[in-house]
Amino acid sequence: MMTNTFDDIAPVGKFLRSDAISLTSEQIDHAIAASQQGQTHDEQWRLYLQALAIEGIQEWFQMRAPDLPIIRAARDVSWKASTGGIWEQLQVGQFRVNLLITDALESREVALPEAALTHPNGIAHFYVLVEVMDEEEQVTIGPYLRQDQLMQQSELLVMDGLYWLDTSWFEEPSDRLLLDLQFLNPSAIPLETVTPASSTPALLLPTVRQVMNTGLWLRGQLDQVAQDLAWILLPPVAMPSPLRPTRAPDEQLNILVSNLVEQQGVLIPAQARSACKVLREGDREFYLYAISWEVIAPGQTPEWSLMTILAAPSGVPLPANTSLQLWEGQGLLVEQRLEYPTDGGYLYAQVGGLQNEQFTIRVQFPNQEAIQFPPFSFEKGEA
Repeated sequence: MMTNTFDDIAPVGKFLRSDAISLTSEQIDHAIAASQQGQTHDEQWRLYLQALAIEGIQEWFQMRAPDLPIIRAARDVSWKASTGGIWEQLQVGQFRVNLLITDALESREVALPEAALTHPNGIAHFYVLVEVMDEEEQVTIGPYLRQDQLMQQSELLVMDGLYWLDTSWFEEPSDRLLLDLQFLNPSAIPLETVTPASSTPALLLPTVRQVMNTGLWLRGQLDQVAQDLAWILLPPVAMPSPLRPTRAPDEQLNILVSNLVEQQGVLIPAQARSACKVLREGDREFYLYAISWEVIAPGQTPEWSLMTILAAPSGVPLPANTSLQLWEGQGLLVEQRLEYPTDGGYLYAQVGGLQNEQFTIRVQFPNQEAIQFPPFSFEKGEA
């Protein structure tokens, strides 16, 4: 999990310290209990942050505007199934309020599932940034954006079913939100849905401004971009134990790395860290791994290395004509393609470069649009 510090006076895109709510142990215990509904570690983490945000903002409303009635909106199954992006909808008086929940103070963009902007019951009058600092046991109510202001934005970036909203759009302070909720007429903010963009091929989307910083992995942290895209940070790579099952992603990775070391002579240092993303092709699941480490040689400029592995769980064939690519900008560096289906098979590719270079992973399953992720970078000192 990530920890951040911030100045007393925050520029646009950061939250205001004066609106921080300290959480009680009872509220934290309630959030832990709520998180147990998740089926995976990633789902549990999102539910945990979501519950803490609800606890914090409800207390904030109770302190600042106790007469405003607050109801947590019910969401249907399709919304709950949305992956990535942490959000919640409240009915506050006559207004709908969508909470965009993050644990990264300095994120330039925040993710919101498509349903929250394209479904008639998902859109809201106001979109409020809420930061959860779990280690500090605080929730901070940030600036907000009105629905009519959101509709004026000409560049709504969508990728993998998530809309990315620039946090610089959220300019109104939270004090103003209280005034709007108490005195504004709801008819002043038309509730218009955004035209769904799910049919847009991933490779035809505008250049993604987000970057996943693998340098943080060495500190046991995932940045907000990786979290919103449902990447999971794995324990350090270790040699597999014959006594342990191999169903979990980290256990499978240990076996794959062992095979690469023994059969391909690949060298992966002990300090390397990895993350995993579950990909779906039809009704089958596959694991995409990214492994990163620093490369330092005496008298030379520090570099870094990125390895990616696309693997099928045991008993599941990796489809023929599946390809795994590594790009730098618009240039293809490496492509590995599977010529025939392989039970429990895998593809791997590796690149290296200076620490100011970024690389992009693309996966192409047969008869399916290519899947592209934001560039991977290596910056040890930045969140």
